[in-house]
Amino acid sequence: MSTPGQSPVIARAGALVQAGKLDEAAKLLLLSSKSGDPAVVHMLGMVQLMLGQGEPAAFALQRAAGLAPQSEPIACDYAALLMGRKQHAEALRVIDRCLAGRALPGLAGVLRVQALIKLGREPEALDFAQSLVKADPAHPESQHALAIISERLGRPDDAILAFDRAGKQSQSARVHRERTNIAQSVRALESLTRALPDAEAAWTHYASALNYDPGATREEQLRAHVQFARAVRARVGPPMSAWNVSKDPDRRLRVGIVSPDLREHAIVSFLVPLLEHYDKGEWELVAYATSSEQDHVTRHLRGFFCAWRDCPARNAQHLARRIAEDRIDVCIELSGHTSGHRLDALHLRPAPVQATYLGYPNTTGLDTIDLRLVDSITDPPEADRFATERLLRIDPCFLCYKPIVDSPDLPLAPCAGGGPVRFGSFNIPTKISSATRSLWAGVLRAVPGSMLVLKHVLLQESWRREEIRSVLASGGIDPARIEVLPPAPTYREHLDAYRHVDIGLDTFPYHGTTTTCEAMWMGVPIVTLEGDRHASRVGCSLLSAVGMPDLVARTHEEYARIAAELAADRARVIACRGSGPETLRERMRRSPLCDGPAFAARFQRGIRDAWRRWCSSGAP
Repeated sequence: MSTPGQSPVIARAGALVQAGKLDEAAKLLLLSSKSGDPAVVHMLGMVQLMLGQGEPAAFALQRAAGLAPQSEPIACDYAALLMGRKQHAEALRVIDRCLAGRALPGLAGVLRVQALIKLGREPEALDFAQSLVKADPAHPESQHALAIISERLGRPDDAILAFDRAGKQSQSARVHRERTNIAQSVRALESLTRALPDAEAAWTHYASALNYDPGATREEQLRAHVQFARAVRARVGPPMSAWNVSKDPDRRLRVGIVSPDLREHAIVSFLVPLLEHYDKGEWELVAYATSSEQDHVTRHLRGFFCAWRDCPARNAQHLARRIAEDRIDVCIELSGHTSGHRLDALHLRPAPVQATYLGYPNTTGLDTIDLRLVDSITDPPEADRFATERLLRIDPCFLCYKPIVDSPDLPLAPCAGGGPVRFGSFNIPTKISSATRSLWAGVLRAVPGSMLVLKHVLLQESWRREEIRSVLASGGIDPARIEVLPPAPTYREHLDAYRHVDIGLDTFPYHGTTTTCEAMWMGVPIVTLEGDRHASRVGCSLLSAVGMPDLVARTHEEYARIAAELAADRARVIACRGSGPETLRERMRRSPLCDGPAFAARFQRGIRDAWRRWCSSGAP
């Protein structure tokens, strides 16, 4: 039976989708779409997305947006699809057409901020978000929009305050939003926009933002992640409790890898060693690629898997059902709370044993994810109580690194020519927290005449460069001592840019990971500050793995002292990228950090032990 005001076609199609009969729903909607009803055309596009029919879905959503240009749900779904295809300018045009004359946008306001960020127009995004909050401070989507741009600008305090407001407001009150019948049918079935205007979206962004905040406690971080899990559970329902798999502790396992980042992405340098060296007699690997973005790296990765599932627009239930139908024994997700994650599907527990690994430095908050793979340095025993998962430590290091391109030869250290020592960081500006700026200012004061070299694509905006220079100037550092390198057109040229740096300076409280490995691979030693949680201990693990624990500081003062002593020891800095077996690259090659076979064996052994635990007790 249809709800009041809902067309019979929409009601019937919604019932078919809920029953998992997507093909039947698509046929019904395609036939009915000839009437030109925008709600029907909209739902057709959404169902086609769930079926993986990207081009027909794009055509249908474009048509729906043309039929009802000021429908916010239609505009948001079409804009989200365009943004997934990196057509950010067109997405912005769709959103702006929808917002014409609208007093206060809902989700469209959040998407507009995201589109402006993708177009490199952060100041405009900030002005827009601030105008939304000024118009209605109690509106959760407005706070959400402000939080997203604040996080992007490296202002974690502002971001966390806004995310907190957005989460609490959307929990306590539902702000009236325009919703068509199609949205009522489909919104309950899927999360395609990746920017939901409810508590779930606010809490996942909030949880992620806390990783960058020097003042956030571990208790606060855990609460935010658990609150996200509660919001997911309220939306998608209870998890599965039975699976069509055999409880044989020693048989070959079907292992699913779920990620939106199976492309040219930072995680690939750590995923490839596992894929290259896993024992195929132990595992049958199945990939679930949950993003529509694919490239030459995607094509390379496909060869490592026994099966590859493209699932860019599956709702939680549909993706979980697909994993369960594939009879996956162990499901490993690689995203945590990063962009495009599918933790909602993992909440449904489509596999009896589930794990999170690699892409995120904190707990997921889900009690349906059993394991989180770490090591004893990143997560000492006291870390257990701040994770909802069981911490599976694969010592000596939970990472294994392999560059995804042929690397440039090691250049001479800049200081070899007698010039000033050049410190550097290629980390995302979001990690350049107040604590990081204080650390760096202390180093530059301790080494008079030294330079600070920064590089990241987000630093191409002059206002952002000037902001960093201004903040460091307030700490007594001449802005002329700060050099910002331009973006590199290729990854190989990005690595080659380390020829401008003698010594790397890590960020705090969120350490570099890929950037640290890249720097060391190019012969640049890194100084890091040890913290009390995974995000601020990864650098410690990496330096320990390559035999350089003396570069790990325990206090701000020690950080500056270690950096100054290393700068004074030019022979050591030069030797890190000279020739012979003592270069930093060769040390890495001989270390656990680059030992693919040993790492894969440890990883598989840990997963096998968890599988056996489930077979014997039902608890991995």
